[in-house]
Amino acid sequence: MRRLTFWSLATLPLLFSSSLFAASPYDAFLLDIYRLERCGFMTTSETAKADRVDRCRDILDAANAALEGVSDADPARQSAMAEAWQTLSSVHEEALAEPSMFRTPYTSDDLRSGRRAIVALLQDDLPKPPSPVALAIQMERIANEYVWRAESVMGMTAGSSEILDIEVMVAEADAQFAMLLKSRPKDLEVRGVYAKYQFIRNSLINYNSNTVPYIVDLYADKITEALSAMKES
Repeated sequence: MRRLTFWSLATLPLLFSSSLFAASPYDAFLLDIYRLERCGFMTTSETAKADRVDRCRDILDAANAALEGVSDADPARQSAMAEAWQTLSSVHEEALAEPSMFRTPYTSDDLRSGRRAIVALLQDDLPKPPSPVALAIQMERIANEYVWRAESVMGMTAGSSEILDIEVMVAEADAQFAMLLKSRPKDLEVRGVYAKYQFIRNSLINYNSNTVPYIVDLYADKITEALSAMKES
C-alpha cells in the first residue's frame, strides 16, 4: 500500500467530497480528471511542492475509485468511458513516472485530447447552472487552462489543437456565480466561495501580463472543494 503523504492527508476532503452530493454519477470522476491534469502540469513548476507527484497519484487513485463506483444506465457509454479512461490514465501514469514529460508537446496534447474525449461522452449529462457542481466544473476548466498555459511548453507557445479563451470562461463563471448567489441569497458558504473567486479573478483575466499559477492552483482547489461539497438545491 502506498504511503499517505502530507498532500494525501490534506487533500482527502478535496478528493472525495465531490461524490457526496453529485448530480450525476460521473460528476466526481469528471472533477478528478480536471484536477489530475492541472496537478500534472504543476509538477514541474518552480513553485511546486516536493511531493506534488504523490498528490497527483492520490487524485489518480480517486478518479479510478470514482469511475469504478459509477452505475450507468447506458452500458455502451460506460464501456466507452472505461476505454477512454484507460487510455488517458496510462498517459498520466507514464508522465508521473517522469514528470518532465508534462512539459512536452506530445504529452500535453495527449492529456488534453484524452480529457476532451471523456467530456464529450458526458456532454448530455453535464450539470446545468445554477448548480454548485456545474460551477466547480467551470472553475476547473478555467484553472486547468490557466496552469497549462503557464507551465507547459505547448501552452506557452499556444500551439495546441485546443486553445480556450480564459476571459470568455471567466465571464461564464461570473454569470454562474450570479445565478448561484441569486438562488441562495442567505448562503454564507456560497458568499465565502465567491470571495475566494474574486481574489483570483483579476489574475485569471490578466494571465498574459501577470501569471501566478501557484496562487490560481491553490485557490482553485479551495473553490472547487467547497462547491463540490455543497448540496444541490
